[in-house]
Amino acid sequence: MTLGASDNHVEGERAGSAELALMPWPAQLSLGDRWYPLRPLRVDVAGVTSDRVQVYANNVQAVWQQMLSNGAADGAVGAIEEPMSLALHCQTVADRWPGLNMDERYTLAVTTSGIQLKAPTEWGMLRGLATLMQLPVPDPAAGWRLPEVQIEDTPRFAWRGLLLDPARRFLSEAALHRTLGAMAFFKLNVLHLHLSDDQGFRFPSQQYPRLSEVGGAGHYYSREALQRLVTAAADLGIRVVPELDMPGHCSSWLAAYPDWGAAQEPVAVSEQFGVHKACLNPLLPEVQQAVEDLLTELTAVFPDPCVHIGGDELDLSWWQDNPDIAHYLADAGWTPRQLQHDFTQRVAYRLQSLGRRLVGWDEVLAPGLPSTAVVQSWRGAQRRDQALAAGHDCVVSAGYYLDLNYPSDLHYQYDPQATSMDLAALDQAMLNDPRLTHVRDGLAWSIGFNDQAAKEHRQHELAADAGIGAGNVIGAEACLWGELVSEPVLDLRLWSRMPALAERFWSPAAIGDLAFMYRRLPAVQARMARATPVDLDARQHQLLTVLGLTATEIAQLQPLLAALEPVKWYARLLGQAAMQARVSGAAE
Repeated sequence: MTLGASDNHVEGERAGSAELALMPWPAQLSLGDRWYPLRPLRVDVAGVTSDRVQVYANNVQAVWQQMLSNGAADGAVGAIEEPMSLALHCQTVADRWPGLNMDERYTLAVTTSGIQLKAPTEWGMLRGLATLMQLPVPDPAAGWRLPEVQIEDTPRFAWRGLLLDPARRFLSEAALHRTLGAMAFFKLNVLHLHLSDDQGFRFPSQQYPRLSEVGGAGHYYSREALQRLVTAAADLGIRVVPELDMPGHCSSWLAAYPDWGAAQEPVAVSEQFGVHKACLNPLLPEVQQAVEDLLTELTAVFPDPCVHIGGDELDLSWWQDNPDIAHYLADAGWTPRQLQHDFTQRVAYRLQSLGRRLVGWDEVLAPGLPSTAVVQSWRGAQRRDQALAAGHDCVVSAGYYLDLNYPSDLHYQYDPQATSMDLAALDQAMLNDPRLTHVRDGLAWSIGFNDQAAKEHRQHELAADAGIGAGNVIGAEACLWGELVSEPVLDLRLWSRMPALAERFWSPAAIGDLAFMYRRLPAVQARMARATPVDLDARQHQLLTVLGLTATEIAQLQPLLAALEPVKWYARLLGQAAMQARVSGAAE
C-alpha cells in the first residue's frame, strides 16, 4: 500500500488505520503487511562515518531503550532482547556548516532483515533518523511495534524556518538549545534569531560594547554562547540566520549611541511594543562605519551565507524632520523611502563583500536591490509575487505568525506557493470563522492594510507586474514574535502548532487533509516529549503548579483548560481601546 502525495484524503484514512503518526508526512510511503515488535537497536555503519550522524543514531537508540523500559502507553510489555539492526548508508560527509542547498533526501526501509537508512549526505541521514524516531507505534496489548515500510523522502522547500525573538523578551541559551532539539525532530532547518529591536540589543559587539551593555539592558549573549548555539545547530542540520534590524526598530541602538539617531533627542530602551520613531541617520559617516563593523563582527560569529537586516516598519518622521536629511533628499530628488532603499543597497553590497546574501522583510523590495537579496514576505501574497517578479528569491511568512494564537488548521491551509487569489480567499474566510469573531474588525483592518501597502508599492516603486517566474519561493518561515511570549510559555506557544507548519514546509502540497493532521498532532507531540527536551504536558503542569495548584486540582481543571482558548490576533497586546482606534484609523 503506497501512501504518497497523490492520495490526499484517501491516504489520510489509510494512514490512520495503519496508526502511523509521522509529521512531516513523507513524500512517498509504502506500507507492508507485517508489524515487528520494537527491540533494542544495534547501529551498523555501512557507509562513511560521521560523528553527528552517530550521535543522533545513539539518541534514537537511547529513546527506543527508554520506550522498551517504560512499555506502551497503557501497560508495559517485556522487551525482546535480540537487537534490531540499523544499517546506516551515508555516501558523503557534508560540509561543516549546513547551507541553503544542502541535500536532505533519504530512503528508509523496515523489513524482516532490519532497518536500512540511506542518504547521499549527512543531512539526509539526520532527517531519516528523525523519521525513525517517530516510527514506533504504541500497542497496549503488544508493546511498541514497527511497521514494515519503505519511505522515499525529500523536502519540498530548502528553507524551513522558525523565527524567535529574544530581542523583545530575552531567551536563555538553554531555551534556544531546547528549541533546536524539537526543530530537528520536525525537520526544520533554519533558526532565525531576531537579535535587535527597540526593546533590546542581544549581540555582543566588541567594537561597540555599549550596544549590548546599555541596549541589552544587562541581557545579551556572549560570543561563546552564540558559537555554541551555531555548532549545536549545525550538528542537527540547522542553519542559524542572525538579524540586526535596521535602520528602524533601533531604540536600543540609540540608547547606547544617541548621536547615531536622525533626531537629536534622548532615547531609552523601549518597554512598549509596536512601531517606534527611533531610526538611524544613514547620512552620518559614523553610522555607516558602525553598520559595516557590526556586519563584519556578525559574520565572524555566524557562518551562514545569509544575514537578515530587518528593514521593516520604518517610521519616516525623523528623517522628514531632520534638516540635513531634508536638504540631502531635495538635492537628490528622492523621497524618504528612496533613502531607505539606498541604505539597504549599501548594506547589501557590504554583505556581498563579506560573502553573504542580504535577507530583509518585504519593505526592502525596490528597484536596484541586488538580485542576490532574499525577500521575506510578511504582508501578504502580493508582496511575495512582486518580489518574485523582480527576480528575488522569497521566503514566505505571511500566514505563519504563531504569536497571533490562531488554531493550527488556519496556518496549515496557507501554502507558500498558492496563488494570490487562493490566499486572498483564505483571508476572507477567516473573517467568517466563528473562532475569530472577537477580532473580526482587526482582521479586516489587517487585510486592508496589506492590500493597500502592496498597491502603493506597485504604483510608486516597481515597474509593471512582470508575472511570477523570475524568482523562486525557496521556503517558508513561522514567526513567534516575543511581545507576549516569555520563556516560561515558549514551548507551549510554539510546539502546540509548529509541527503542523513543519509539515506544510516539508511535505508535498497535496498533503493537506485537516482531519488527518489533527489525528496525528497529539501523538507526535507525545513522541516529541520522549525524544526531545520539549514536553508540553509537563510544562503546563509546571506552570499551574507555580500558581499554587495541586496535582488533584490540575486534573480536575483539565476539561476547563481544554475548552479555553487565548485571545487571537493582537487584541490582547493592544487592548480594546487601542484596537478600536487602529481599525477606525484614529491615532492610538
